[in-house]
Amino acid sequence: MPPSYTGFAYQSLRSSDLDFLYTQNLPRCMIRGSTRSFNTSMTLPTRTFLAFQRDGKLSTLQTRVVAVQPYGSLEQNNQDLFKQGTQHDYVVITEQTIFHPQGGGQPSDVGKMTDEGGEIDLELRLLYSRYHTAGHVLGSAVNHLLKDKIEDFDELKASHFPDSASCEFQGLIEGKWKDAIQKKVDEFIAAKMPVEIDWWDEQDFRDNGLERLTPDASFVAPGEKFRVVKIVGAEVYPCGGTHVDTTDLCGETKVKKISRSKGKSKVSYLLP
Repeated sequence: MPPSYTGFAYQSLRSSDLDFLYTQNLPRCMIRGSTRSFNTSMTLPTRTFLAFQRDGKLSTLQTRVVAVQPYGSLEQNNQDLFKQGTQHDYVVITEQTIFHPQGGGQPSDVGKMTDEGGEIDLELRLLYSRYHTAGHVLGSAVNHLLKDKIEDFDELKASHFPDSASCEFQGLIEGKWKDAIQKKVDEFIAAKMPVEIDWWDEQDFRDNGLERLTPDASFVAPGEKFRVVKIVGAEVYPCGGTHVDTTDLCGETKVKKISRSKGKSKVSYLLP
C-alpha cells in the first residue's frame, strides 16, 4: 500500500474545480448543498488508496463514497484548510482517489466529481508532472556539480508550481555556477533518463547510502514502505508526486536565476 497522505478538497456545486491540501487523516471533498441520499453515519475507512501514486496516467476513476459528514463536525485545524467552508457544507470521503492534493511542492489537481466517478484535467496534470520531474532534474544537476564544492551543501526543499518553480539548497551558490548548472540540466534532459517509481524501507535507504534521506516513519503505517522516485543514472528522492516517464519529456528546462539569503540558495527554473 502507498503512504496514506490525505487530500482535502473543496468543491462548489457551481464549479468543477477541486482544491486539495495535505493533512493527516483521510482524503475528503467538500460539497456545498444538500447531502440528499448520502449516508452520514457510515464507518470511516482507516485510509484512502492514492491511485495516482501507482498510476499517474489515470485520468478517470470510479470509486465508492464511504462517508459524508458536516463541515462543522471537523476539528478546527481541518476546517481551516477549507478557505471557503461554511456550516452549510459537507465533507465527502472516498475509498480511492486520482486527485493529487497540494503538497510536496506540487499544486493540486483540478477536475470534477460526479455520481459516476471522478475525472482530472489531464493537460494540467501533465504540466505539473513535467515541472515536478524537472525540479528533480535540477536538484540532481546541482547536487552532482556542487556537493563537494560548497561548504555545508545540502538539498532542502522545492516548489514545482509553474509560476514559482525553484529548488532550495543549504550553502551559498554563486551566480558564476548558473551556466554550468544549465549545461548539466540540458545533459540530463537530453539523456532521456528513465524516471521510475519504487517503494523502499529504511534498510533500502541504508543499503543505497542514502540514510540521510529516510523520511519520518510516521508518514507511513507500520510495515509499509516509502515511495521514492528514481531518475536512473542521477538521483533518488522520497516523493509522493506525479512524474513523466523520461527526463526528455520535461521539455527545455531553463535555469532562470540563483538567489541567496541567510546561508541558503534558491535556483529558479521555467518550462516552455
